[in-house]
This record gives sequence, structure tokens and C-alpha cells, in this order.
Amino acid sequence: MSLIRLFSWGWMAIGLFLVLFKQAWEHFFPTLIPEWIDSALPPLQPPSFFHFWGTDELGRDVLIRLLFGTGYSLAFSFLVAVLTCILGISIGILISVSSTQFKKLLNLGTDTVSSLPFLPLALICLSFYPSNLPILGLLKSFLSWGPLAQFIRMESELVLNGPIIQSARSQGIPSFRILWKHLLPLVLPLGLSFFPFLVFSTVLTLSTLDYFGLGFPIPTPTLSEMFRQYQEHGEAWWLFIFPFLVTTSLLWNLQLTQNTYRSLMQQQAY
Repeated sequence: MSLIRLFSWGWMAIGLFLVLFKQAWEHFFPTLIPEWIDSALPPLQPPSFFHFWGTDELGRDVLIRLLFGTGYSLAFSFLVAVLTCILGISIGILISVSSTQFKKLLNLGTDTVSSLPFLPLALICLSFYPSNLPILGLLKSFLSWGPLAQFIRMESELVLNGPIIQSARSQGIPSFRILWKHLLPLVLPLGLSFFPFLVFSTVLTLSTLDYFGLGFPIPTPTLSEMFRQYQEHGEAWWLFIFPFLVTTSLLWNLQLTQNTYRSLMQQQAY
């Protein structure tokens, strides 16, 4: 299992490396960028010694484009997941320490936000701002923090009524210090356990939007771009097989990471 996990994280690290050092790659290795077109060969070539995963309809290397597309998708999904965790944990703690009336109001707002559908709202926003990734990321984060906030609220209420917080209050420790030094370290691991799931769901959402041309702007490489090309060139099997394997491996690895983190969480004694 450790070798499989190492392999999965390895190719994702390569994708992020290519994205972070894209300018250096363009300067020193111009043939290893996703926009480079091999004019020496006819476009839409099957896997060969020169292009291990073949080329697309424009003669661009499929392997390089998938590496960059994986890096872009992961970078976007990680940022969205971080923002969602910050919102969910902060609002969940705020609900747990609020008064009864304000708590009811916050719970109502949380349930309302959780019930809003993402895809119709995303289509409406993208119709006004096409391929605007910051707006798409903010919308995804705004509609995803509700379940996390409810879990954090329940855990925070248990911790606040527990012996640790009661002992701290009896010693006259200020409320802000209790929240920062005692409550937050106890509920933070639970919030972080949602992080792989949030990345998982964001990658799926972004891939779906990319498939319909509503995600990253063209010609940015994405995980779903090859599937669109495969619809027009059904004989090019490599445009479907390799993107499918990369996408499946990425989602499987994120799910494996979440299960591993949950097993570690269950071993901890509160």
C-alpha cells in the first residue's frame, strides 16, 4: 500500500512542479510545455517513442498536457478547500459560542446555504463572467462550508461542556484564550479530516465544468479537455484511456488519503 501511495503522490507532485516552474520549463525545455506543437509529425498520433501518450488533434503531447492539467486542477481545488475549511471551522465555532437566538439565526443561515444548488448558480455566474475562476472558487467555497460548520458546531458544544473547558473556566481564564488554546486545537483535527473530501469534490466539479467548456479558459490544459476531443475523434482511443486513468488515479488517491487520515483520527483519544 505504501508503494501505491508513493506512486500516486509522485505523479501529482510532478504536475505541481511543472506548474510552479512553468516559466523555467518554457525557457530551458520548450518541448515540455503543454502549448508546444510537434510540426514534424501529423497531428493526432498514437503513443510512440517520441510521444509516450500520443498527441491531440493539434499535435500537442497528451502526457505533458495532462501533467499541467493535473497541477492546475489540484492547485485550484486546494485553494478552494482551504477557504472552505476556514469558513466552516470559524462559523461552526461561532455558532457554538453564540447566544440562543443568534445561534438559531446562524443555524438557519447554515441550512439555507447548504441547500443551495451549486451547478445552477455556477452556470448563472459563468454566463455573466465566462471562465472566471476566482468567482467560481468563491462560489464553491461559499456553498460548501455548511456541513463542515455543523460538524464543528456539534464537536465544539461537546468540548465546551467537557471537563477541560470547565476546568479552564473555573480558573478564570479569559474566553478568547480558552477558544484559542483549548477549543480550537481539539476541533481543528475534525475540520482537517474534511480537507481531502473537499479537494475530491472540487476536482470532480471542476472536471465537469471543464468538460462543458466552463472551467479553465482555452487553451489551458485540463483533465477533461481530452474527453471533449475524443468525442470528435472516436478513433483516438488514447484521448480517452490516459485521461481516464489519470483522473481515476487522482480521485482514488484523494479518497485513500481521507481514509488514512480518518483511521489516524479514530486512534486518538479525546
